Amino acid sequence: MTKEEQLFSQHRGGTLLLDSNLLLLFLAGNLGSDFLQRFPRVREYDFDDYELLRQTLKQFKTILTTPHVLTEITNLANKLSGADRVEWSEYLVRFITSDAVQEKWIAARELALAGEFIEFGITDSAIGAIASEALVLTDDFPLSGNLRSRGFDVWNFKELRSIWDGIY
Repeated sequence: MTKEEQLFSQHRGGTLLLDSNLLLLFLAGNLGSDFLQRFPRVREYDFDDYELLRQTLKQFKTILTTPHVLTEITNLANKLSGADRVEWSEYLVRFITSDAVQEKWIAARELALAGEFIEFGITDSAIGAIASEALVLTDDFPLSGNLRSRGFDVWNFKELRSIWDGIY
């Protein structure tokens, strides 16, 4: 069994912590493939990426997030306009208030004093501050490397395809 398979087995049915890019991909994809294609901030992904993420998230009971992650995805969605912005905002409200989402607050002051703040910023520092509470899924190699070096359980989304068949 690979390390990734072990992590999956250990965390399956539990909590998954997504970075901002992947949460944005998941939410935009949930609004449909047309919406996903129109959303400028997720253009680096395709519908297959969304589907892989969706199938992965189905294996977990809870999505863990922070106000910093939610603020970042809201800011990234500010480029939407008209009906897309309304649809996005209404869906985001339903997502945030769902029972499947758990939000953990960490004071910015505490994050600013953490060693990772200078290199990673407030959002990724917040992820690092609660990484012990969930399996972290990110597409950010520097963040995943930092978290692994600190002993946290982390998957990099860009590696997920290669382990998909062994896990599911």
